[in-house]
Amino acid sequence: MTSDDATVSTARAGSRLSVLWWALAGLAVLGAVLGEVVRPLADAVGRADLVAAGVPPAVLAEADAYRAGLRPLAITSLLLRVAVGLVVLLPAVRRRVAGRLRPRSDRLAAAGRRQLRPLVAGLLGGVVWVVSDLVRLPLQWIAVQRAVDVGLVTQSTGEWLRDWAVVHGPYWLGVVAVVMLVAWLVERRPRDWVPVAGLSLGVAGVALVLLSPLLFEPLLLSFRPLEDPELRADIDRLADLALGEAPDRVLVADASRRTTASNAYVSGLGGTRRIVLYDTLLADAPHDQVLAIVAHELAHDANRDLERTAAAILGGSVVAVAAVQVLFGRRLRDHDGHVRPEMAVAIVGVGLVLAVASAPVERWSSRRAESAADATALELTGDPDTFVAMMVGLAQRNLSDPNPPDWAVSLWFSHPPVAERIGRGLGQ
Repeated sequence: MTSDDATVSTARAGSRLSVLWWALAGLAVLGAVLGEVVRPLADAVGRADLVAAGVPPAVLAEADAYRAGLRPLAITSLLLRVAVGLVVLLPAVRRRVAGRLRPRSDRLAAAGRRQLRPLVAGLLGGVVWVVSDLVRLPLQWIAVQRAVDVGLVTQSTGEWLRDWAVVHGPYWLGVVAVVMLVAWLVERRPRDWVPVAGLSLGVAGVALVLLSPLLFEPLLLSFRPLEDPELRADIDRLADLALGEAPDRVLVADASRRTTASNAYVSGLGGTRRIVLYDTLLADAPHDQVLAIVAHELAHDANRDLERTAAAILGGSVVAVAAVQVLFGRRLRDHDGHVRPEMAVAIVGVGLVLAVASAPVERWSSRRAESAADATALELTGDPDTFVAMMVGLAQRNLSDPNPPDWAVSLWFSHPPVAERIGRGLGQ
């Protein structure tokens, strides 16, 4: 075989590999769409009269005043995030960043260190994301102080700031890593960097869902096994009915050191799956209401909601990377084919804007899942009265928004409003 034949053969192999990557990316997007299309759904219900359901009028008034007071802060926070994204998208900002980076990039090229450009891009992208979080920090602090005033938060300012850093720090590192990977692939795989980057980021996102109970949750909470033998036995029986097997892990989180609110959740995938109950829930809710909440969490397992989330992450990552290519295309590289680090500023700016713009769609999908989980939980327990009592108790302890406007539900509610959930229990 001549050298020309070898070159042609290598090109053909590369072309076939590119086609394979694009096909896999298309399947990932299709899987995300199908996961939403075939999701179990619950019938629509109306909002119940919370006073008639048993919530004291004084509690409703306090909750309404508290939640309504948070909305201006939340709206301002969204606008600030969008503003940061739009500012860094301005051509003048990009030219200024490019002007400062160009001499340094030229020196890197002269020294044969072009491979450091992805690192520079990652750091630039990380700085933009950090700024978008820091400008909203004062608003979040005000919201926390209001939660302290009504008794929902029990932390000091220092403790809250520590938790804020723990929550946001991994995101900052993640943005740096994501932008570095994308920049590196833009240089190394100009023909198929979009599917390769999209699938790589999606797989990394799914891995984080899998490992979150082991890596991130322990940074905020301490866990112990559920020690109540009677409650654990009832949970096992309920899980056997819902899933055909008892859960490996039912844990109690020490949420009381930061909040008085009650909650429970399911997290992880496969071997890391666990059901977590707040210690505040066990302290405040009767045995049968705890089981009603656990039934809701088991329903998420039965409905495969976490697997659907993983599929959405995989497909959504491909779509997000494709959007970068559509919006910026050839501007991502210099004339010599090397990545332009300053473009990371614009890419993260688009990411910030899209994160806000796509939030209503994510919330809508989440509310569909939560409604279906409520309906499945009612089928599992066959006890709507306890379900309603549980929701009434949560509404009081958590000062749930009693009557949020539809626009607020679209922007922020990952669960249906509590009045709607009570309405489901009442069969409205």
